[in-house]
Amino acid sequence: MVSAERDFAVSIRGLSKAYRRGSTVTPVLEQIDLDIPRGACSFLVGPSGSGKTTLLSIIGCLLSPDQGEVSVLGNRLEALNERRRAQLRLSQIGFVFQRFNLIRGLTAVDNVAVPRQLAGESQRSARRRAEELLIQ
Repeated sequence: MVSAERDFAVSIRGLSKAYRRGSTVTPVLEQIDLDIPRGACSFLVGPSGSGKTTLLSIIGCLLSPDQGEVSVLGNRLEALNERRRAQLRLSQIGFVFQRFNLIRGLTAVDNVAVPRQLAGESQRSARRRAEELLIQ
């Protein structure tokens, strides 16, 4: 790992991703370079079909790029097996969806607490932290 990668929450070099259906190849991301400093608030904007969801899915350890290097919080994603990627996603990465993807039948507090409980936190502690987060 390049030491400069440690200064960034996300560091991407030469990222490319295409989708394939039969003999049809649709390039979505081509040779993307991106650095997002730790603690920065960044926005990803663009028209529908421009690759925003694909890029976020790669950063979020849900998809693998066809080529390039991706480092998230100092972890080179291509060096991680699926289990380690899932652990990184569970403990360090969160998604805020455009639409409310809440679990029906659960309160807002419970919906926020569920990922913390999946990470091994007690129900009481997870609910307390969820309440704190929702107040902010």
